[in-house]
Amino acid sequence: MALFNYKPEGVKLHSGTESKHIIDCESLTDDDLMCLAESVKDELGQFKWIMPVMRGGLRFFSVLAPMVYSPHANGCFLVVDDVWTTGASMLEAIFSLGKQYKKPNIHCVVLFARSETPDWVTVASGPWFSVPKEQGSD
Repeated sequence: MALFNYKPEGVKLHSGTESKHIIDCESLTDDDLMCLAESVKDELGQFKWIMPVMRGGLRFFSVLAPMVYSPHANGCFLVVDDVWTTGASMLEAIFSLGKQYKKPNIHCVVLFARSETPDWVTVASGPWFSVPKEQGSD
């Protein structure tokens, strides 16, 4: 399957929303992930703690973590996911960190974003990329 796919019948996303535009991050090669990880490392630097969002973030996390982890880095957490749709998965991960640590300093990174992200989220594919809006959704 290609990275970007169009399904006229629509597909239910992990967020629960329906979409005709599918982003299949499993189709990214190891070289693709390495290139995106390098850009994240150059932009964000190093982190003392790195955590994947379960499921989607695991593969990118496994490439990114060795590049940005440093036991001597600042005390900031980096949370990693593949696709930002509503932000619910990312917020669940942040909530779990908040239960374990008092007022953790958190930054997040995703490979692709289907919608606008807050300032504390970096989109690895860069600002030049955007997923088409679903027809009729404004």
